Amino acid sequence: MEVRVENLKRIIEMGCRKFKSDGCKGILCLPNFYEYKGCVFEWHNYLGPTPLRKDYEPRKNIPKGFWDAVAEFSELSEKDRKEYLIYG
Repeated sequence: MEVRVENLKRIIEMGCRKFKSDGCKGILCLPNFYEYKGCVFEWHNYLGPTPLRKDYEPRKNIPKGFWDAVAEFSELSEKDRKEYLIYG
């Protein structure tokens, strides 16, 4: 199986981790989690942002100001985004 470099870069950016347990090998990919301007959210490279509660479960409703914060966050450089990274 051929693995393209651009696909590897995307996997690394998504917070993917290799694992091996009892002879089982795999890769687990989770989105990056951020907290920016009071909003906690996950950022998935192709699904986009999802607002989270403080316990990291998805919110049922989108909080006021969420999309404004996400729009501002998306304008940040990759280096600046890492300052707000919780997991990834």
